[in-house]
Amino acid sequence: MDPTDVNGQVTFESREAPLSVAVLGTGIAVCWLANYVGMLCKSYQDRTYAMALMPLCCNFAWELVHGFITPEKNGMWPAVYVCWSGLNVAVIYAAMKFAPNEWEHAPLVQRNIRYIFAISIVGWITVHLALVIHMGPHLAQGWGAMVCQLLLSAAGIDCIVLEKRHEIAPHEGASVAILPNGGRILAQLGLYDAVAGLIEPLYLSHVRYPDGFHFTSDYPTTLQQRFGFGLAFVERQQLLQILYSFFPQKASIHTNKAVVRLTQLEGGAVAVYTQDGSCYAGDMVVGADGIHSCVRTEMWRLADLRRPGLVTKQEKSGLTAEYACIFGISSTIPELKVGHQITSVDKGRSIIVVPARHGRLFWFVVLKLDTAYRYDSAPRFSPPDAAKLCEQLKDLLITENIDFGRLWLARETYSVTLLEENVFQTWHFGRIVCIGDNMHKMTPNLGQGANCAIEDAAALANELHRALGCASLDHQLSDMEIDGLLDRFSKMQFARVRRIFQASRIVVRMHTSDNPLYRLVLRYYVPYAGKKPMELMLKLLADATALCFIPLPQRCGAGWPKLTCKEKRVRAWTWASSLVILVVLSLPTKLKR
Repeated sequence: MDPTDVNGQVTFESREAPLSVAVLGTGIAVCWLANYVGMLCKSYQDRTYAMALMPLCCNFAWELVHGFITPEKNGMWPAVYVCWSGLNVAVIYAAMKFAPNEWEHAPLVQRNIRYIFAISIVGWITVHLALVIHMGPHLAQGWGAMVCQLLLSAAGIDCIVLEKRHEIAPHEGASVAILPNGGRILAQLGLYDAVAGLIEPLYLSHVRYPDGFHFTSDYPTTLQQRFGFGLAFVERQQLLQILYSFFPQKASIHTNKAVVRLTQLEGGAVAVYTQDGSCYAGDMVVGADGIHSCVRTEMWRLADLRRPGLVTKQEKSGLTAEYACIFGISSTIPELKVGHQITSVDKGRSIIVVPARHGRLFWFVVLKLDTAYRYDSAPRFSPPDAAKLCEQLKDLLITENIDFGRLWLARETYSVTLLEENVFQTWHFGRIVCIGDNMHKMTPNLGQGANCAIEDAAALANELHRALGCASLDHQLSDMEIDGLLDRFSKMQFARVRRIFQASRIVVRMHTSDNPLYRLVLRYYVPYAGKKPMELMLKLLADATALCFIPLPQRCGAGWPKLTCKEKRVRAWTWASSLVILVVLSLPTKLKR
């Protein structure tokens, strides 16, 4: 079944299925019975076996394990497994009877077909039982089916990603900063090398002041030396394309879905309704649908119904905006060196320019608004508004000889977004949890928005892995257990993200000379303070979250503390990479309201 939905939400398979899912399950059962009958007919007609020997043994072992050794106790499934296995015995008998006809060229195999079948089935039973012991019967059921080849995927998929837009990787002119805390997680998932092929790591950072003074920092180089990962920018579209290309179950990612409502069901499930009329039920919903999150709004609504006052009016109105950002990509300017980041600061505005590979320039213009706005009353900007503002800034110097006007004339794409700021306190309610921009929003000057969101995904995957690993074979996580793991996750991430959020607030206000104190600190302290400002940023990175169930990459530097959790290599793509895709999908693009 489709156990999930959302514009970046994941739900996990529910044992309490609605009528529509029961109907689909019945269809699956009937279709596989028909398939076995067809295989038998084909075997006797052509006097051969109807499926390759190893997948056939794997399939039969899967049915024995999940139908009899760790049986499904609900509804029709015990009877279904009996029917499946009975017909499968006949299929295997036919295969053993006619297989020798296919192996006349290999007498040793021909003489020992029965032993090969027996040993293979026992071996596959061992594999499926190992999955059950390691992952629990429900997750092992899905993973075991994948091991049985794509043709044996009747058990379904653990989680599904749904995106409200019509494509996974739209071209929207946005770039994403990859810092060590996000890069390490991508490396654990085997993605970083692919990303590294598209980026040029930064080595130096230059800051230019309105009076012409400038200074250079080796902060990016220190990141690389300290943590094994540096600072680099990649097009958001390219990053999403890499995530999608590496994702092992592309059929579980669907587009043109938009969530409109969530409902708590009896038995511990959550129903998710989409704009196109679809409904999905699952054990848990993970919302990563960005700052304009429907999942967050629905979570608040359900909390108000069941626990009035849990989410206060003050928290709901905590999202504010004092800045806007115009971001874009331009063709290269030869005088700007690849590997050098330039930040031009001025009163009420700052411009960040990052020369990249393949003749591209990433740039951000951060502008201070006339006042601080609440989320629901903030002004909305259009592309023509952005163009008008950029025309006004064309004489602003990026370097001594290059003004913003040259970047603007060389533009390939651009867009504008409001820069909301806040860290919400209530990250979960019941079986619903939000991550990424849903829960924390910061300005791009520090480059930590996407990386903190990736950390959220890793921290949540860690808690799920621990909870499922400690559960007995036939145990489904209760409401109390899920609430406990979500509470641990949200408390840990709130404390960590809050520190980064405060640093980001300070940096953007320094870059835009928000008040005389910030102006004095940036102009007369930071250039002469040596490594002290840098060390403050490095301390924030050192406490970063990593996946506890996948070994750390060898390239990790000495700046990371040793993980206290037990490292264990498992195939964790369905959890970890799904969540990473979700949080990248939620990164800010042009404002659509």
